[in-house]
Amino acid sequence: MRPIKTGALLLALLWLAGCGYNDSKVAHRAQHELLGMSAEDLQTCLGLPDRRLQITPSTELLTYIAASNTAGGANAPIPIFGGVYYAGGGYCHATFKLVNGAVTEVRFAGDDNELIGTDGFCAPIVAECLKHPEHYAPVRPPTLAATKE
Repeated sequence: MRPIKTGALLLALLWLAGCGYNDSKVAHRAQHELLGMSAEDLQTCLGLPDRRLQITPSTELLTYIAASNTAGGANAPIPIFGGVYYAGGGYCHATFKLVNGAVTEVRFAGDDNELIGTDGFCAPIVAECLKHPEHYAPVRPPTLAATKE
């Protein structure tokens, strides 16, 4: 009976780890695939930001906040290892830097790491924008010749 419980626990931990890994991949994809997106398209798929800061006339920061209030977790004593504890919950601040109306940088901060995978709690913020990238055309930066005129 004991090997079955241990096997079930390990299977559950692997399942939790897989969720964190996939969320991490979504968040990191956004850091590349959303570059060049216009401010209008970004706010269309994400909604209005929780915070907005105009740094210069051409540079703006938009911050979106997500929090998981999961109070539960898993606490499983394993005789050989001493025990495993995983508490659900965390938060993410996803900040988008826009220059001349286009996303130039995506940064994540907060208690945003899952059991396996960094920035996993940020995935719900950016997932909607990654679902239909064909709807969001990147803003083309002006060519060097056009800026000299």
